[in-house]
Amino acid sequence: LERIAAKYPGTKFVRGIGVASILYADGNGDDAWKKGDLPMLLAVREGKVVAWNAGLKDFFSSADLETRVVEQWLDRAGVLFESPPSLDEICRIRPEETALLENMMKLNRLGDGGLEEEDRYNCGVAGCCKSFQHEHVGVKTEAQNGLLVSEDQVLCQEISN
Repeated sequence: LERIAAKYPGTKFVRGIGVASILYADGNGDDAWKKGDLPMLLAVREGKVVAWNAGLKDFFSSADLETRVVEQWLDRAGVLFESPPSLDEICRIRPEETALLENMMKLNRLGDGGLEEEDRYNCGVAGCCKSFQHEHVGVKTEAQNGLLVSEDQVLCQEISN
């Protein structure tokens, strides 16, 4: 696996304790794995097991592990990436998070006094504590209808289809 890992820096290779793998499986409600299945190779993508090979029998030719076969199996599982994700993909900050951070920094500069009522954004939702401009998805207020897609957009799509 070390040779394969060197070829695919965008893929994270992790060695785990066998019993932990069984506990992981049990935590997912999957009782298909047994202690006799160890050693085991798991392919995990976006936090979900997408493939596993119990016992590693398929990867051996006589007594030697066939690295090429393991690499093909991982490739079919869709977990091999030659380049690591961009920094933007890893550290992406959503617009609402940016607004919240700016708001918190503003409150910090103001000290314990907080924002004056006229400086707060009124979204129309009772009890909302956010002071920056935002919308509540799925909540109907005087300022917004609460729909994700306007009725006009839906009607136009139905007519054009």
